[in-house]
Amino acid sequence: MISFLLGSGAQVDEIANLMLNDIDFKKGEIDNVRKVNKQDFI
Repeated sequence: MISFLLGSGAQVDEIANLMLNDIDFKKGEIDNVRKVNKQDFI
């Protein structure tokens, strides 16, 4: 999981602010909101 997040290009504060409900285990995606309020899927 750690290597996946590091390889995703997400910034440390974006990873630190992830909540469990941001992870969609069925789709295999993580819903991430970037600093500029841009929604991104990792």
